[in-house]
Amino acid sequence: MDRCVAGDLVAAYAHVRCELLPHEGPQRLIRCLAVSLPYRRQGGEIADAALEHALGTVRGADPEAPSILVLAKVDTRNAPSEALFRRVGFDFHARLTDGVEGSELGLWGLLV
Repeated sequence: MDRCVAGDLVAAYAHVRCELLPHEGPQRLIRCLAVSLPYRRQGGEIADAALEHALGTVRGADPEAPSILVLAKVDTRNAPSEALFRRVGFDFHARLTDGVEGSELGLWGLLV
């Protein structure tokens, strides 16, 4: 996904298939979601829109599936990112130990 304003890339995301939690249907992991620096700190509007767009893309990737478990790994020190996923309806599932040295990741999930 990309959203351009006057030729600038505003936000981007990527997702992949995964199997991180017990779930009968498909799972997708939001691998990254980023908002360009000049568009940050504006109340989360752009990040919210980017994540909502990502969820729509995920849903469209498996239209026959009754539900898709969408997961995200979020650094627990990144309060704005945790707030973003919480606003959109994700629930915290677990702390993970597979982060980069010095980081603690939380696993967040949402059924779509």
